[in-house]
Formats: sequence, C-alpha cells, structure tokens
Amino acid sequence: MRSVTFTFNMEPTPKGRPRGRVAMSKAGKQFVQEYTPSATVRAEQLIRAQVQLEGGGEFFEAHCPLRAVIEFVIARPPSVPKKRRWPTTKPDLDNTEKLIEDALERFLYSNDAQIVEVSKRKVYGWPPCIRLYLCEAEPEPDPTWWERMTEETCTATSYVHAGLRAADVKMAVLL
Repeated sequence: MRSVTFTFNMEPTPKGRPRGRVAMSKAGKQFVQEYTPSATVRAEQLIRAQVQLEGGGEFFEAHCPLRAVIEFVIARPPSVPKKRRWPTTKPDLDNTEKLIEDALERFLYSNDAQIVEVSKRKVYGWPPCIRLYLCEAEPEPDPTWWERMTEETCTATSYVHAGLRAADVKMAVLL
C-alpha cells in the first residue's frame, strides 16, 4: 500500500470563495469575471511547490480510493489559556481541508473525489503547520464501521450522561 506524508510549514489557511467583478470586454460589453482570492492562490502555490520538491513524482492512479489524515496546527494567541487544547475559532476545519484537497489535485491524484475517507483535526501548537498523510484506502469498505463508530462515540460523549444508549442514538440518526 503506497502512502505519502508531508508537513507544510505555513499557517493553516481556509479556501476562499470565488469572487466576482464586473469587467469590460474588448467589444465594450460588460460581463462578470470570477477570480480566486490572492491568499488562496498563494497558499495553494506554496503547497504545490513543496509537493513538487519533496514528492519525487509520487502519483496515485486515477481510480484509486484514498484515505487522508490531516492535522492543522494553529498558533495559540496570547489571550487563549494554556489549558485550552482545541481551537474553536476560525479558520473553519472544512474550508482548510478543501484548500489542501484542491491544491493537491493533479499533483498527487487526478481528482479530489478519489478521497473516500478523511480524518482531520485542528489543534493549538507551535510552529503552525499542516500535516498530511495520504494512502490508498482499503480495497473493501469495513461493513461494521458505522456500528463501531457510533458505539465509540456514544460511550465517549454526553449521550451516556444523558441516559441514552448507543442503540437509541443509532435509531435517532437513522430516522
């Protein structure tokens, strides 16, 4: 099973939404021109440059299912207490993941739709960076995955404290 690991030494950056501006054609007609914010373009360029330098041409095949493990390390602001481990402020976890997946498209894999399983988290730490582990997914999905995950989640969260059993939560999710 092939895998790659990267550590991008940069502040985790969310993927910016496409913007639009009114432009003028050579014929004198107005049209809306879409563009990507410059912070997003710079972050994607940094990621691609490092992959090209370190990657050595490693590329996953077009229809190979992939598993990604991503950790975003965010610098702790001085105003945040040391005992707080989890950053609950921006950048948004989904948008930072999207930046990584889009930046690596056509560099490590042909399409980010190949990623079928993702584990991600953001934590306070130093230096700020993005850690990525990408590997081929198991050939067949684990049929007991949902049962194991809901059982683990229910025993580790407040559902148990609320007097709910794992079976009750599974039923509520399915309904």
